[in-house]
Amino acid sequence: MKKFLSIIIVLLLTGIGYAQDPGIPDTVNFGTCQSYIVADGDSLYGKVKIPLRIFNDEALSGIQAISLKWGGPLLFDTSVFYGQRADSANLKYFGFDNNKKAVLIQAISFGQMPPDTGLFLFMVFQAYDTGLVKIDTFRPGGCPECPIMFVSPQATDWVPLFESKEFQLIKSDTTPGDLNGNNLVNLVDVVILVDFLFKNQYQGFLLPAADVNSDCLIRLSDVVYLINHLFRDSEKPKPGCAF
Repeated sequence: MKKFLSIIIVLLLTGIGYAQDPGIPDTVNFGTCQSYIVADGDSLYGKVKIPLRIFNDEALSGIQAISLKWGGPLLFDTSVFYGQRADSANLKYFGFDNNKKAVLIQAISFGQMPPDTGLFLFMVFQAYDTGLVKIDTFRPGGCPECPIMFVSPQATDWVPLFESKEFQLIKSDTTPGDLNGNNLVNLVDVVILVDFLFKNQYQGFLLPAADVNSDCLIRLSDVVYLINHLFRDSEKPKPGCAF
């Protein structure tokens, strides 16, 4: 299905003439990248959340391509489109290849994607070590020719500015589920999590440490997961991504 959507987008947007960006230069860049990596014996593992930001000062009919490649100890996990531009897109596609460490993002609206600035997409990765991560564009084979391309409602396209990203992955000393910082996971942590969710009491704990089922949200299912771990000897808490 994803390949089918990608083909539709390419066919709809091919044959469009190149043009200059009609206003202030549109830009694709990244927000603050966050990670939570812990040790498990001699191994390291965790989650990394990377926000993709877009600035466009004119309406778009589509994002023909944002082709990215990363370097570093990451495997792609999931992506979440965000905001009014993504909501106005009728077709959205996110493809990835962990062997090539590459992703392709596409979106098209049968109406218009409004001018906006800020977050367009969250990318979540699994980390298997610490070290430097680099994200840049790459030129995929076939169509489209450019690694990043926007399309206007007038059927012209242009290449926006792009800012690459580098950041370090660092090991955390906080154990998943340990919300009071005593290096243990016990009933006290369950109480802290319940107070956070239902009494709006935040005791300064590391937020992704409370996302014990690693679904990038802190909610009742994390309380259930933690209780099952403590009293039913089920799977231990995982490093989360609810930054």
